[in-house]
Amino acid sequence: MAIACSIGAKVLDPGRAVVLYKNRDLARPRFDDRVVYTPRLFALEGIERWDASGGAGRYLGFSAGINAAGLACADANVATRPGAASSGVLVQLVLERCESIFEAVRLLEVETVQRPYSWANLVLADRHGVAAVEVRDRARVVLHPRQINRANHHLAWRPEPSPCDQDTTTTRWRYQTARNLLDQVDSVEAILRLCRSHDPQPGPLSLCRHGEYTTVYSHVFAWQEGQAALWVCQGSPCQGEYRRLSLRFPAAATEIAATLRDYPSRFTCAPVAPTLKGALP
Repeated sequence: MAIACSIGAKVLDPGRAVVLYKNRDLARPRFDDRVVYTPRLFALEGIERWDASGGAGRYLGFSAGINAAGLACADANVATRPGAASSGVLVQLVLERCESIFEAVRLLEVETVQRPYSWANLVLADRHGVAAVEVRDRARVVLHPRQINRANHHLAWRPEPSPCDQDTTTTRWRYQTARNLLDQVDSVEAILRLCRSHDPQPGPLSLCRHGEYTTVYSHVFAWQEGQAALWVCQGSPCQGEYRRLSLRFPAAATEIAATLRDYPSRFTCAPVAPTLKGALP
């Protein structure tokens, strides 16, 4: 089962505040995140694939997160490639090993030529700027000082669209809607409105999706003057309420436990990140 998502970021106050969002869309009515919270980072585990019965999936890497340096990252699937590693591995590498978008870009440029990865988009953000990294057999990077967004297709590769793209109908609508709305964003509240958007109408083309693919989680990570926070809504953000979680780095074990208890998921959340094997030494 393919995973469709909308991702983006905006620097709200250069040098001081940035936000990154991800609407996680799946072809199932409900999903429960698995969360990793360590002294260095807070992240959501990534999904590589589902079993044939539609039950438990295989988790690998991270889907989105933020680290103690204020670097945030999220991915969106473009095309799953046989034998290739999940883009969630790249998100995990970024959050574990980098402190800025420039360090992250350099890491991704090296890592994507070392081993094959499924096609994907990554959005990176820190308080100084944002970037989109489009992954195929190597990484193509787009840097911007203020805002950027992606969905489930590439913009920097040709031909576009590619015959390998797994979404050729909804992704461009969602990308353009978010791009237009990002121009108006000046606060976390405005990003939450973007994630709830039903333009052009509620359904498969809207950022808050309904239909075969449904928005099962909406996440907004924020970094402001050294403080990290997450706004999270389980289920359709047009119907649910966002829960705000303060993220401290490093946090005491009691603080980590309290935050994980407040996270909306039926799974017991993991305090330790899964170990990556076969990536950069």
